[in-house]
Amino acid sequence: MPFTYAIVALAEGSHVICMERFDAAKWLRLAEKHRVTAASLVPTMMSRTAKYESGIAVRADLNSFHYLMHTSAMCPEDVKRWWIARVGPDVIREVYGGTERLGFTLINGIEWLQHPRSVGRPPPGDAVVIVDSDGKPLPAGEIGEIFFRRSTGVGTSYRYIGSETRVRTDIDGMGDVGWLDADGYLYIADQRTDMIVVGGVNVFPAENEAALERCLASCAQL
Repeated sequence: MPFTYAIVALAEGSHVICMERFDAAKWLRLAEKHRVTAASLVPTMMSRTAKYESGIAVRADLNSFHYLMHTSAMCPEDVKRWWIARVGPDVIREVYGGTERLGFTLINGIEWLQHPRSVGRPPPGDAVVIVDSDGKPLPAGEIGEIFFRRSTGVGTSYRYIGSETRVRTDIDGMGDVGWLDADGYLYIADQRTDMIVVGGVNVFPAENEAALERCLASCAQL
């Protein structure tokens, strides 16, 4: 994704700023110095930047940003809110999808504030389907495996080595679990293989990781 992001920008004649290694302080300096208008991040970068700036008196000027996209992992809610407050809800975009191009969802900061923790909705014509262990569709609010149904049909441009396909008739998925709300917005619980059953209750490590992130952020501010 970073390679594609940079190549498209170069092809359009844009000035691309590349870092050999991510450093929150340097990223902020470069963004301010070059008046960067667009960036692609992952939640780890977002979290480190939020922690860094929360501990200093003078913040970088990021008013030049028109588009800031993040993907690749679940973003802790407090980190997401920090960035929305920092650059504005109309600037933030989140994409959920995969290299296999099975489908994707998109959400901006304005929508996210109305549907906290959601990763958005699919583009017109495509659909997100939540199914149980038997492959039966589940209603809104119930957690199950996430599948995509694309208007162009199930893609066949990939195959997993040493693993069976997840294709079920006209839907395909990446092994994540989640749910849809009444408005069709998707929420990620975790990966199916990460789920732990304790006393008959499903426990997702991502929930514990998010709580730990919040605890570390609070400790950093003391």
